[in-house]
Amino acid sequence: MPGLEELSGRGVPVRVITTSYMGASDAEAIEWLASLPNVAVRISYDTERTRLHAKAYHFHRRTGFSTEYIGSANMSHAAMTSGLEWNLKVTAQDLPHIVEKFVAEFETYWNSREFMPFSAAEPEILREAIRHARTGSTIAPVDRKIAIRRTAKDFIYNRNTKMKPQDSVSKIVPEQVVEAAWFEISELSEDQARLHMQRLSRRQPALLAFVTAFSEDLNKDGAELAIYMFVAIVHMFEMHFGKRLQNVGPKRIDSMHEENVKTLDRLTGAHEHWLERAAVAQSEKQPWVWKYVVECLFEPDDQEINLSEEDQGSLAIIMRTVVDALDSSVR
Repeated sequence: MPGLEELSGRGVPVRVITTSYMGASDAEAIEWLASLPNVAVRISYDTERTRLHAKAYHFHRRTGFSTEYIGSANMSHAAMTSGLEWNLKVTAQDLPHIVEKFVAEFETYWNSREFMPFSAAEPEILREAIRHARTGSTIAPVDRKIAIRRTAKDFIYNRNTKMKPQDSVSKIVPEQVVEAAWFEISELSEDQARLHMQRLSRRQPALLAFVTAFSEDLNKDGAELAIYMFVAIVHMFEMHFGKRLQNVGPKRIDSMHEENVKTLDRLTGAHEHWLERAAVAQSEKQPWVWKYVVECLFEPDDQEINLSEEDQGSLAIIMRTVVDALDSSVR
């Protein structure tokens, strides 16, 4: 579209969220959009439930006179030119509360794990999702347990070498800190470990209670590993962030755990390409900490640790929640 090309030429940033639901999206159009240097696209690949049926456009202006169009018009030539559409124009001057709600809703979707970054260089995921939605054909199924393994291990083996130097900025616990924290915890004596746990029970009582409660159904090895990993992960965050790390409340923990369970459920039956994308989306906030978690679960140094695939899956969700909760508590 000429208008989008003009925005690209001027370097105006554009963000687009869409979905593969019902197979209504045009894969080629999305690929073209994502190929523009100023455009970022995120997509929900959930084809089983209604997702993002709304059509809405937000034009941010530095002058404060931002404008939105909310209605029935898709981003297509017919809809924008000759279609019988019904759209409502909203301005920040006349209806500021509507604009604020729109922006907040968009940011919620944009930052949700359900909406994954799309690259025009990797179009197969979207094409397959749209084909599946249009034909109802069966894609290669992957069950819940395998999904856990694939999302975790794909990140380690396929993405680790692509980490950029700027990824080790202050918001991310660096690899060397992760290794140092793990070594310090592994060297604690029984008395030192007991004192360390007492301190943690005061620093992060809700998070410790969460790990303890959700590891009760694991076997003995799994329950012990859960506490050990929790102690090591908290130490990683404390070493790097210091006093910036705040106490995490139970409501936030419960909300994040629920979201992680839903995310994993959405991967059940997913195509392997989707799992690779999910690996990146799940791990991009604290990649080195998550790498430590995966290695503990799937490649333990102690070969005598006996974990079933179900225990591995449960621990993955528990530790993902711990990492998310701690990451959100940094000030």
